[in-house]
Amino acid sequence: MNMRLLVFARAEHCDCSSWQGGPLVHTVKQTYSATGLLAGTVGNKGGLVVSLHFGPVSLCFVSCHLAAHMHAADKRDNDCKEILQETWPVCHPRLDLTNQFDHCFWFGDLNYRVELKPRSEDQEYPTLALGHSRDSGKTNATIRTKADVELRFSDADSDCFATLDSLVRDGKFRELMSYDQLRCHRTAGKAFVGFQEGQPSFAPTFKVERKPGLHHVQERAPSYCDRILWKSLPPHKGNVAQHLFTSAPGVTSSDHKPVLAHFHISASAEQGALLQKPLLQECFPVVRLTSFKAEGLAGTASTSQPHLVFLVTPLELNATESMSTAQKKTLNPVWADHELPILRPAASTPQELASCTLLAIVYNKSTKLGCVALRFPGFDPSHGPTESCCYAFEEPIVLWNQTVDTGVLSGKIHVDWTAEGICSANAVEADHPKPANHKVRCSCTMQ
Repeated sequence: MNMRLLVFARAEHCDCSSWQGGPLVHTVKQTYSATGLLAGTVGNKGGLVVSLHFGPVSLCFVSCHLAAHMHAADKRDNDCKEILQETWPVCHPRLDLTNQFDHCFWFGDLNYRVELKPRSEDQEYPTLALGHSRDSGKTNATIRTKADVELRFSDADSDCFATLDSLVRDGKFRELMSYDQLRCHRTAGKAFVGFQEGQPSFAPTFKVERKPGLHHVQERAPSYCDRILWKSLPPHKGNVAQHLFTSAPGVTSSDHKPVLAHFHISASAEQGALLQKPLLQECFPVVRLTSFKAEGLAGTASTSQPHLVFLVTPLELNATESMSTAQKKTLNPVWADHELPILRPAASTPQELASCTLLAIVYNKSTKLGCVALRFPGFDPSHGPTESCCYAFEEPIVLWNQTVDTGVLSGKIHVDWTAEGICSANAVEADHPKPANHKVRCSCTMQ
């Protein structure tokens, strides 16, 4: 009735002084969320979080145990939402752990099942009363509600098991995953939006007999309950390579078989340089936002006051947030260009800016409606570093790992590296100096 998350690092990475006068592993934080029995009083379900930096790379690890049973897929989605809401102490107050860190790894007994025929929401489930012995010769049991702890297969369920067992024995694991609840919910935007996952080349890890090998128990649909997923911010997508993804069929201590993955994470030289060299704010590029609009926001149009808040990673360099002007009484707001801030992200070259992320957070009054993580537009190296560049985007707004009923944000991002553009922005900032108590080393500013 407890959960643990252990993160190990080599001693030389924790004790040396090879990163800004300190160890490579730094800024270690931890928190947790309890989602189990008795409103989280019992420690059987929930999430554990450890975040850290390895040199310039920010990492977050989430281990979780979500709601059990075939019918509880939506409850599992809500458990993830609750975990994200309750583990904010490791994050910026306006963000959650899936859109702040360069890479977020989420793993554990997620409990999503392989379901050939999804049940209706109000359908009751055959169960076996607690304390009664199982009789393998009977296929019918007392009908109880889906809140009961034990489920038992009916005749139809037995046919379902035979179908799944045949797919397992034939090694058709990719076909099995096409019926996986988590894969379906990800596609529908109901959970783990933006996460990646390796394709298993091994049999489902649940529910198995407590002995070596993968011998599935007929009372449950063979399922991939034990998962390892990861998500990267836009500039760092492609920097994670999964070299191994397998199970451990020899472990006999549980009705689950553990899973194991091995990753290689790379970081650009520019990302490290950005955090180590002196930065001159008068050399920062000028970022202008235009044609911003949102559609399909949640809420009531008559009382809505949507507005935008902008942050730029790395947050330790870009600590000041910038805001738009609110648009009232509409769930499809359009912001005039002059109502959007001009940003000066901390970067000296286009290559350094390419390792930064623009985070646009959508609010209705003080209620967060979600976030969109955006890359800065690239440039053509053949044109040299003095060129301007622009790109248009249209992205779903993500709230607590979901895009269902959250709306869409679109617009254009312009980056000006020309000497004329930067000098003009510097002149404006000189006419509007920051307060005397402003101690941020360098930041995004609004003009």
